[in-house]
Amino acid sequence: MKNKDKIIKIISKNSCWMTAKNILENIENIDKTTVYRNLEKLVDSWEFIEDFSNNWEKIYSINENHHHHFICDNCWHKRNIWCILDNKIIEFEKTFNFKVNNHSFLLSGLCEKCL
Repeated sequence: MKNKDKIIKIISKNSCWMTAKNILENIENIDKTTVYRNLEKLVDSWEFIEDFSNNWEKIYSINENHHHHFICDNCWHKRNIWCILDNKIIEFEKTFNFKVNNHSFLLSGLCEKCL
């Protein structure tokens, strides 16, 4: 199995965002540079979404149907939330004569288990 496929498999089976460190802890016989290089390619190809945790560490998730996330600051459990920005983006594009290719919206706090 290719390293890229191993990374996709690890992130797919988790219901939370993962850091490169989390991925390294879950895959044997792969070095740090390979993980970072593959994550960069997966983000560039829009297969993965890259965001930042509450301590500004990069986190990664599979790019599913368009939605946004609430992420628990404690356990990193994620909940999908619907997009409330679509109409505003259209308005911004017209106002600023700018084409938006993608956007990200992340809410973080504590989930019901961690409250």
